[in-house]
Amino acid sequence: MVDGECRGTLLVIPGTVRTRTPARAVPHEGDAARARFDAIVGTSPALLTVIDQAQRLAPLSVPVLIEGETGVGKELFARAIHGTGAVADGPFVPFNCGAVSKEMLASELFGYIRGAFTGASQDGRIGRFGLADGGTLCLDEIGELPLDLQPYLLRVLEEGIVYRVGDNVPRRVNVRLLAMTNRNLREEVAAGRFRADLYYRLSVTGLRIPPQRERAGNIDRLLVSFNDMLARRHGCAPLRFASATLEALHRHVEPDDLPEDLCAPVLAHSPMPPAAATLEATERRAIESAIAALRGNMTDAAHSLGISRSTLYRKLSQYGIERA
Repeated sequence: MVDGECRGTLLVIPGTVRTRTPARAVPHEGDAARARFDAIVGTSPALLTVIDQAQRLAPLSVPVLIEGETGVGKELFARAIHGTGAVADGPFVPFNCGAVSKEMLASELFGYIRGAFTGASQDGRIGRFGLADGGTLCLDEIGELPLDLQPYLLRVLEEGIVYRVGDNVPRRVNVRLLAMTNRNLREEVAAGRFRADLYYRLSVTGLRIPPQRERAGNIDRLLVSFNDMLARRHGCAPLRFASATLEALHRHVEPDDLPEDLCAPVLAHSPMPPAAATLEATERRAIESAIAALRGNMTDAAHSLGISRSTLYRKLSQYGIERA
């Protein structure tokens, strides 16, 4: 302005102002209502035995392999182990290994950095191991994990370090792994579809969840539980069942009694091995299998089991296992 008149204009173009996104709480799928063992309905001896095994495993910071047919409640056990374990205050992050393509599995599990691949988020991604840091990562359908990705999972379990896709920076994570499968992983190892070293690393501690047909006396308890839950959900009175209906439910255990769309998947399951009577029996079987698979090399066997050589020798003496 000169003598009250506008003689020129100055245009100022500011630089890009980058704002920092405020930190957010790590998302996870914890559920306090299901994170306890009394959320598992049933009083059959077979079920109570595996619940007792799971309760003894819960305080230990070790991986657990949970085996069982589809629909037996493997995730219920996983949630209860997390909710009563040492990392109960940490996140519970479930992930289905069969739910995404082989190409995306690594980035989903381990995360990726900006520009790691075409279509990657500009902010990168932390990955499921990162989300579960300080808590539990629950991997369902572990048998679907591609063979070429299994060494990376094994290394994370052994070293506690994750490398995001496209990155060479090691990131330490503290995660308890619970793996679930409806496959017989022993047969998968024999067929060359699952690495023996990863199997032994996962199955040092394990649970086999019995199917409903092995849980004598559970039908009535389940009926009452589901009936009450649905009545509360829909705001109505619980149904009342005639004695003939209850008798039909108790007989509903043979393949010919099942709906046609359920019959084939039930028959297609590979038979699961019998449950170990005790946790000690499970540990002994894992040690014997590791030594046999590695042809008596105690150093490699101890490494695959995630224990020291001195601990392995102590276990051999404890269980009376002869060295190869």
